[in-house]
Amino acid sequence: MIPTKHGHPDVSMTSDTELDFNSALAELDKGLRSMKPGEQCEAIVKFPALFEKYPFPILVNASFLKLAEVFRNGTNFLRLWILRVCQQSENHIKKVQNVDEFVKRTFSVIHSNDPVARSLTLRLLASLAPVVPEHVGVHHSVRTALDSFDAIELQAAITAAEAFASKSEVFAIQLFDKIAEKIQSLSCPVETKIQLLPILKHMGSDAPTAARVRHICEELLEQNFPQALNVQTLDILTTFAEQTTAQVEDQVNLLLRRLRTDPNRVVRIHCLKNLKKLAKKGYLWNKEQTNNLLEITPGELNQIEEALVLEVLAELVTNEGVNSLDLLPDSPVHVLWKTYISANNLKVASAALRLLSHLAARSPVEADSFDLILETNRALESLLLSPTCMEQAEVPIGRTLMTKTLSAAVELGRINKDVCTLLAETLGNRLVDLQLGYTLSSVCEALSFLGDKYQLSLLPILSKVNLCISRFICDVVEEEEKSRLKEQIMV
Repeated sequence: MIPTKHGHPDVSMTSDTELDFNSALAELDKGLRSMKPGEQCEAIVKFPALFEKYPFPILVNASFLKLAEVFRNGTNFLRLWILRVCQQSENHIKKVQNVDEFVKRTFSVIHSNDPVARSLTLRLLASLAPVVPEHVGVHHSVRTALDSFDAIELQAAITAAEAFASKSEVFAIQLFDKIAEKIQSLSCPVETKIQLLPILKHMGSDAPTAARVRHICEELLEQNFPQALNVQTLDILTTFAEQTTAQVEDQVNLLLRRLRTDPNRVVRIHCLKNLKKLAKKGYLWNKEQTNNLLEITPGELNQIEEALVLEVLAELVTNEGVNSLDLLPDSPVHVLWKTYISANNLKVASAALRLLSHLAARSPVEADSFDLILETNRALESLLLSPTCMEQAEVPIGRTLMTKTLSAAVELGRINKDVCTLLAETLGNRLVDLQLGYTLSSVCEALSFLGDKYQLSLLPILSKVNLCISRFICDVVEEEEKSRLKEQIMV
């Protein structure tokens, strides 16, 4: 109830609200009871809006029970619309109080002779997984449906299986044998195996089951399956390694081996993307693994792969993996960034600069760190002077890369006042040359972060900052004047 200014509950407001949603529910109930399919559909599709307007448990509970009754006795067309309502109202379905009754009414359709009706029921049950994750009857029906010969019902069963496996550890473990049997079966189509694989990523909570999942996935990779299945399998294994620290070393070795031996560039790119994910656990990498990554010769890679290798190494350095790298002046990691730091491709040059910046910030030897800081400063200046890279920086992907590059420079500038002043001068010198656009705004933002850390670091470039602001104001005034003249001409 809503209190008034005197502290007493406002009964009239509560009564009005209750009357409104009761009237709305009665009107929709009338539509559900109509003998005309069109009016029934019209009533069904209005329920999500009703839940948003009146999100009260008593209303939500009554509404879903009515929909469950229509689902049980209605046509497949009506069941489809009720399924969509349940999928759109995931946040409200948790408010259903009589969950068992709702499941009982809808679950009865699973025994229908119509495979379409059964598939709609399975998808509806999938949307109920957060509410009834441990329903034994539903678990049994989902496992049984996975043996269906009807393609539509099988797809619905896979959807339901993944939904319940993500919510119930018990169901995930019980489901393993069924999924393993189908994946290893020669009669199971590759498309179905690809759909089944994502279910395995929910089976990592139990150590023995996780080991069996890894064994099956590794067997799949050894067979001559299409690219899509290999990529999916690698992604599943990486997800497992992220969840289970003990599998990180084995997964890194597997990805590095596939990276060197697999001729398919798509698979290799996915290997590098997965290595980047595992680089967030850089403290678990060893020198042999980082050396294997660095031994890949530049001629073997395209530009996307080159950038990804640099990004993996940069991620390693930022996540305590610097100890697994040889940081001597002529070591492979230094040779690598020197090779790509002047690339005309923004993605490659940006990744190399970020690697260099992270190395400079985390180098254990102070003298080497200072040299790397100077190299970073020169590389940043060179990047901002490159017409090709600046042109690429104005497209959406290039904007993201430029933001990451300048963020790395700002992070480096936080080391001390001298480094901050050095980088601020480099960025400030470019303010006059850069055209109005995303790069200029990003440089200004980076300068503001540097100035926020060490305020005096911006003193040497104040005149250039003022000149940039004046130029920006003049351009804005000029654009407004052009717009005003254009409007006058149009009139």
